[in-house]
This record gives sequence, structure tokens and C-alpha cells, in this order.
Amino acid sequence: MKRLKYILPALLTSCLLFTGCKKLLDLEPKSGPTSNNFWKNDKDALAGLLGGYSLLRDALTDENRFYVYGDVPGNTFRITYSSDYAIHQIRDGSLDGTYYGYLENLQNWTKFYKVIAQANLLATKIPTIPEGAFRSKDQKNYYLGEALYIRAFTYFFISRVWGDVPLTLEAVEDLAEAKTSAAKSNPWYSHNASKTWTKP
Repeated sequence: MKRLKYILPALLTSCLLFTGCKKLLDLEPKSGPTSNNFWKNDKDALAGLLGGYSLLRDALTDENRFYVYGDVPGNTFRITYSSDYAIHQIRDGSLDGTYYGYLENLQNWTKFYKVIAQANLLATKIPTIPEGAFRSKDQKNYYLGEALYIRAFTYFFISRVWGDVPLTLEAVEDLAEAKTSAAKSNPWYSHNASKTWTKP
């Protein structure tokens, strides 16, 4: 009986160690969408489109950007305090100056390029969805048109704020592609990509 007490656990352990569990480990994710398994029907296109509008809303409302980029330079409101030089720069239309404190984030266009990246992804993926997955061809074209509008509006807005901005019209799904794409679309990036920049 004492031997059985030692043999049974050893036998169970060896069964677990020497039997394969390859099927258990190599499963496809069932709940996590990827770019390869997501774009199947009109609901996926609509979800991507709504995601693009959500990113656009976030970009425009973050740090009151829509107000600061539009109403402040237009002198819609009177600025009565003089302690912050940056707000006067913005009021005077100098949106490319050096801002400090809470206005420093206004120089960052990352959120706008997230909108553009989503719109580029939509413009690439919606045409690959079969027409039978939509209620009509018009619906597919409508979603594609909305994606192109989001991209055009975002470029219009950021070029109005910063002037010449890097133009990216292709979807980038891999980080290595992103660096190559940036080097192609922006000569400044390809010239300065290897340099290390530090904040003064």
C-alpha cells in the first residue's frame, strides 16, 4: 500500500509530462479581433467607422483644442490676464511657438494622426469586404466615403493649425512599415530619423 502511494503520483505526473498538449496550446483566439479576422461584414465596417469618429472627437476635445485652435486666435473671447505668454501667442495666431505648462500638449499632433491611421485602415479594408456582406453597394460606398471624409477633414484641420504636415495615405499595420512609410512621405523624417532629440 505504501508503494502505491508513491507509484500513483509518479504515474500521473509522467502521464501529464509525456502526453502532448499541442492542440490545447495552438488555438486561434476566439474573442480577440485581429486585422486578418475582423473585416468580414457591414457591421465590422460600421464599427471601424464609429471608432474613427470617436478618435476624431477625442482629438478635438482634448485640452480644448477645437476652442484653442479656433476661437482664441479669432479673438472671439477677450483674454484679460497677462501672466501666461503662451496664451497670447495663440491669440496672435502663433500656433507653432514654444508653449509651457498646460499649453505644451497643444503642439502634439499624435491624436490627429491616430484618426488618420484609422481612416487609412478603413480606406484599405472596406473595399476588401465582399459586396454581399453589405445591404447594398451604396452602403459600402457610403462607409468608404465617410472614411475618406474623416481623413480629409483631419488633414484640413491640422494643416490649418500647423501648415505643411506629413501626408500619409496608406494604412500601416506593422511598426517596421510605419518607419518606412514615414521616411517615404516626409523628407525631414528620413533625414533626421537617426538623430536623437532631447528636450532643451
